[in-house]
Amino acid sequence: MNFMRSRGRLLLIGLSAGALVVSGAVAAFGSSPAAGTITDTSGAKTWTGGPFVAPNATGTAGSVSCTAPQSCDDYALTVSTPAGYADAHNLKIQVGWPNSTADFDVYVLNTAGAVVASAASSADPETVLMPPGSATYTVRVVPFNPLGQSYSATASMVAKAGDGAPGSSAPTPKIANYAAPGTLSNVHNAGEPSIGNSFKTGSSFYEANTSTYKVNFNDAATPPTASWQDISASASNGCPQGSTTSLDPILYTDQTTGRTFESQLSGVDSLTCYTDDEGATWHPSTGGGIPSGVDHQTLGGGNFVAGDPLNATNL
Repeated sequence: MNFMRSRGRLLLIGLSAGALVVSGAVAAFGSSPAAGTITDTSGAKTWTGGPFVAPNATGTAGSVSCTAPQSCDDYALTVSTPAGYADAHNLKIQVGWPNSTADFDVYVLNTAGAVVASAASSADPETVLMPPGSATYTVRVVPFNPLGQSYSATASMVAKAGDGAPGSSAPTPKIANYAAPGTLSNVHNAGEPSIGNSFKTGSSFYEANTSTYKVNFNDAATPPTASWQDISASASNGCPQGSTTSLDPILYTDQTTGRTFESQLSGVDSLTCYTDDEGATWHPSTGGGIPSGVDHQTLGGGNFVAGDPLNATNL
């Protein structure tokens, strides 16, 4: 159980040493032009490809497959730069398309066919930054969800951000996952989890089906630790609606007051509980009010807009 949902692909950056020559890279659908050379003085190189119709989502499995027609598009990019140029510069490869609802991914391969850099998110454009060492690469554009779109690509040399500025003495930020312990009842049953945080106490809250968990982090320890506690609403602590049924669990925490709401979709309405003491006691709330059929409820909160009091004209 993680605190983030995404397509699960990361930006990978690598460096290929020495001058390389492409071998065995076959374009499934030819880019135009098919190749180009960029140097420290040549200026940007551009190319296009498409249109593409069939999606290729094989990259989500960890390795892109280009066996079907039009499933990949390859461009041979030769990079030639003087020694030391990479100290202050990056090679920037950017691929974009007109309809942002579509999605293309970019992989940069060395002559051995290994991926040395990639951009495989849902962004438009996709952008790769990598060291501009002299080499020849295959820039592979993959139509993850093309929707009939063509793409336009640019390779350019750019100065590294902040070049010449004094370095920071702060420690390098790190990211860690704190999985819920397997003893919790819905640890593997959070298809659409919700997260809340109280600035008042520093506690975080996590809704997984009919279970509400509280998480406290101890960053005084090295490495930091996390303690999990089941604080789910139930008949025993004041609100049986929280544990009756769930077709769509939603949680919301007011960051200032710490009040936390949990809501469950019952099939004809929503069932809602709230707590002001981080789950020691829960109280029933109105929920969805009048039953209105199956729907996807939501929860939110905050102050009214200043100078615009609630009245009959803006309900």
